[in-house]
Amino acid sequence: MELLPLIIIPVLYVFVAFMKPYFQPKTPFNICAICIAVSITWLIFLVMWLFGVDISLISIGILMGMSIIGIMYKLENLYKRKKIQ
Repeated sequence: MELLPLIIIPVLYVFVAFMKPYFQPKTPFNICAICIAVSITWLIFLVMWLFGVDISLISIGILMGMSIIGIMYKLENLYKRKKIQ
């Protein structure tokens, strides 16, 4: 089960990267393919865990942490403009 993210994330990344030109003009923000792939992966794992599948909560936590880092990276310019530290 620990190798599942190594399969899911690249597959989702390629899918989102190919679909990005179609969705990007319709969204007011920039879409990050790797952020979406990681977020969908931990959401899938969380749902699987809730349904009783034996998944390590540490793996879910690590993937959630990666999503938080991605969100903070995207908010960096906003923080600089508003002079938030």
